[in-house]
Amino acid sequence: MLFLTAFYAPLLPLGTFICVVNLIGYYLALKYLFIRRLSIPRNIGLFLSIEMTKMMEFVPLIFGISCVVFNTIYDHDFGYWAYILIFVSSVYIILPVESIWRYFNLKKFKEHE
Repeated sequence: MLFLTAFYAPLLPLGTFICVVNLIGYYLALKYLFIRRLSIPRNIGLFLSIEMTKMMEFVPLIFGISCVVFNTIYDHDFGYWAYILIFVSSVYIILPVESIWRYFNLKKFKEHE
């Protein structure tokens, strides 16, 4: 649902707000079910939550691609900021960002010793 919202956000900006309201409603409905029914959901594990967090890296890329697609179709205009967004998000996805952050944190840690 989040990827579809990111893709159609340039075409329908109100869709982002609708998605947020939908997610809040879904959260409240599940919370009500868990509290009233006393049901315990299956343990989905840490791996799934880590993978879902890693997939969030693709949202800016999808948003940039959709901006290019819809601006080309409707405005016949090439927004350079969308190309910059695609480039930066692609670089962020391709580079081993976690290794780079670990290197800088380790370097900062060694400076404090």
